[in-house]
Amino acid sequence: MCYNRSRSLLILFSIIFISQPILVSKTLAQNPEGVHTGGVILKKLNGPEDWPFVELALNEFETEGLQKIDFVSTKATGTTGLSSVTNVVNRAIKKIKMAASMMGGNLVYIKESAIEGNLFLFRSSRTQVLGTVYTSFKMDQNAFSKQIKVEEPYTLISKITFPNNANRPHYRHFKETKKAQLSSYEFQGDKIWVTANIPGISDRIFRVTYFNENRLILYYKRRNKHLNLILIK
Repeated sequence: MCYNRSRSLLILFSIIFISQPILVSKTLAQNPEGVHTGGVILKKLNGPEDWPFVELALNEFETEGLQKIDFVSTKATGTTGLSSVTNVVNRAIKKIKMAASMMGGNLVYIKESAIEGNLFLFRSSRTQVLGTVYTSFKMDQNAFSKQIKVEEPYTLISKITFPNNANRPHYRHFKETKKAQLSSYEFQGDKIWVTANIPGISDRIFRVTYFNENRLILYYKRRNKHLNLILIK
């Protein structure tokens, strides 16, 4: 299926409805935030705040040699019936980057995308993007074993939440001061999972996304919400 310029114009002027992955891929490629294909140096992220450095790939071969983390999907809807397709697509791209950085990834391979142009007074523009999150930096399990000791006390200082269905793409930060007790950790492939008891958090098993000798960031998901817990010694 080839790119059809006339259909693109029809979308932009909100005359008809189109759901076409190739057409959306063209839109993503023209996004000012950038979709880079080939020759990109993926940056090492240090936490969810580094989401602007997450790269996007439209070709699966660009993921060769990278560690697969998990699938991710985002949706974005125009706030009014006059919202442009470009603004809605940009919002969806920002959301998928923010979710990926919370998951510990620095690249998202866009597998599917669909768009609905707005219909004046009847429907706002809508976009859905499906992808797979990857990282080019594998977890250093030897370093983790040396730096993270389950018997050492940790303090939860921040909880970050990101609802997948939020219309405005921004993190919600909650300051905390709670003691956290790590009870065990386990290596599963290239991933690191920890079991921890944290007051006010019903979940007990988390995946490590970032760590150093003083800080530990954990990830978990509840329904359609991504969550990070930031712990320090």
